[in-house]
Amino acid sequence: MFHLRADQFQALSDAVLEAAVPGICRHLEEHFPGRALEVGPEELQVLARQALAECSGLSLQKKASVCWFAGMKLYVSPGFFRHPRLAERFAAGHLPGKARLDRLLEEVSEQDWREAAALE
Repeated sequence: MFHLRADQFQALSDAVLEAAVPGICRHLEEHFPGRALEVGPEELQVLARQALAECSGLSLQKKASVCWFAGMKLYVSPGFFRHPRLAERFAAGHLPGKARLDRLLEEVSEQDWREAAALE
């Protein structure tokens, strides 16, 4: 049996997450080219890392969900997910990630999105 110490496990986890950053950045550059150019490559990498960390806390683990989340951070606002109505939908842990995102898109109003856009 192979055992990892906590520090080894964390280093491995960090390496896996870091390896995902270029793919998320490519997704953002392809789907939000104007906005990606505005923020620049360094800030895009920061945003991708933040999205990975925040998605981990929200139990969003699939690549598509993480890319969607990062896209909303770029397009709507870095703190969009803190809006009360959106946060409520993200907290629905009994639903898988994709179902939570679908529910969020169906149930959150235009006014909620405008308010979320003001959050940093």
